[in-house]
Amino acid sequence: MFRNYLKIAFRSFIDQKYYSLINTVGLALGTATCILIVLFVQDELSYEKSYENNKNIYRLVEDFPMGTHLSQSATVPFPTKASMMNDYPEITNASLIFRPSSWGGAPVIKCDDHEYYEDNFVFAEHSFLEIYKFRFIKGDAEKALQGPNELLLTASTAKKYFGDENPIGKTLNLGSFRDLEIVGIIEDLPGNTHLQFDMIASFETFKSFFAGNPTFFETQWVWVAAWMYFTVEDEQAAEKISKDLPNFVKRHYPATLSDTGLSLHMQKANDVHLNSNIELEFEPNGNIQHVYLFSFIAVLILIIAIINFMNLATSRSAKRAKEVGLRKVMGAQRQMLISQFMAEAILTSFLALIIAIGIIYTALPWFNQLTGKNIAIDLWHNTSLLIGMILLGGLVGLLAGSYPALILSSFQPTE
Repeated sequence: MFRNYLKIAFRSFIDQKYYSLINTVGLALGTATCILIVLFVQDELSYEKSYENNKNIYRLVEDFPMGTHLSQSATVPFPTKASMMNDYPEITNASLIFRPSSWGGAPVIKCDDHEYYEDNFVFAEHSFLEIYKFRFIKGDAEKALQGPNELLLTASTAKKYFGDENPIGKTLNLGSFRDLEIVGIIEDLPGNTHLQFDMIASFETFKSFFAGNPTFFETQWVWVAAWMYFTVEDEQAAEKISKDLPNFVKRHYPATLSDTGLSLHMQKANDVHLNSNIELEFEPNGNIQHVYLFSFIAVLILIIAIINFMNLATSRSAKRAKEVGLRKVMGAQRQMLISQFMAEAILTSFLALIIAIGIIYTALPWFNQLTGKNIAIDLWHNTSLLIGMILLGGLVGLLAGSYPALILSSFQPTE
C-alpha cells in the first residue's frame, strides 16, 4: 500500500511539475534558512563545551564604582589569586593570565628578519594548562611554562613562523629585549571559546620584568590587570565562595579600595560568551537575547514556509476534485486518501530537504563570513545532525500536508 502511495505521489509530482517545483523550492529555502540559523544558535550555545572540565571552571571579575559610573572589569589585581587559594581550600586550581595588548600596543615578535605584531600574545601560569587541558602536538604538557623565557605556540602560529620545520628548541624574540624558547605546540583553539590566543609565554617571564620590585605581585592591589580562572569541583562550594567574596574584599583589599564599594563576582566560564559584556573581555562576546531572537526567527520562517505550502496545495484542490470523487466511487475510504496526500507532502518535504542541504553547503562560506563563525557540516560524521535533519524533513511534511490532506479527502462525489 505504501509503495502505491509513493508511486502515485511521484506521478502527481511529474504531472504538476511547475506547481511542484514552486512548492518544493519554497519549502527548501525556508528549511535551509531555518537550519542555518539553528547551526548558528547551536554554535553560540556550545562555547567552552569542548573542554572536558568546562563545568567546573570559573572566572573572577571586579566591579569598581567611579563616581556615578560602575566600572565592571573581567580582570582582577595580581595578589587576588594567592589570597583566594589561601582562604578557600575548595579552589582546586587557579591561574593568572596577562595580555599585553589590552594595556597598550601589541608586542612585536621577531623571527630572523621578520617582525609581527601579536595581539593574541599572553603570559600564563603552568596551572592554566592544567585547568584547560589543551592538546599538545609537541612538547611536554607537564613541564611547559614552568620556568622563565618559555613559549607555547598554536599549530597555525608555528606554521606561520617556521613552516613545516620542528620549532621545538628554537627561539622567538620578544620586543628586541628577550629571547623566548619554544617548548611546545598545542592544537589551534576551537572557534567556540571566549579565550583566544596564538602564543603563551610563561608567567615567570612576565614576573622577571618586575625583578626590581619583588613584592609587586603580592602587594599591588590597584592595577586590575590579570584574568583569573580557577576550578571548583562542587557547585555548593562555589556558591559558598561567592557569598563570602564581600568579606574577602574587606580582609585583603586596602581600605582605600574596599570602602569605595568595590566588589568581586564569580562567573562560570560556560556563561561568559552569552552572559558577559564587560570591560577587558578577551574578545567581543555574544548575547543570550540574540540566541532567543534568532531561535524565534528560525521557527517563524519554517512556519511561514509550511503555511505557504498549505496555501499552494489547498489552492489547487479544485483540480483534484474529480480524482478524489473517482477514488471514493471506486471504494477508497477517507483515511486512505489522507494517507495518499500525506505521502505526497512528505515526499515533497524530503525533496525540499535535499535541495536545502545543497543550499546550506553552497551558502555556508558566505554565512561564516557574515557571522564571523567557522561552522562546518559533515553529515556522515555528525550522526545527531543527520538524524535531526531527517526528523525535521518528516515533521515538516506531516505539518505541511495535514491541512491539504484533510481538505482534499473531504470532497463529496455527489457534490
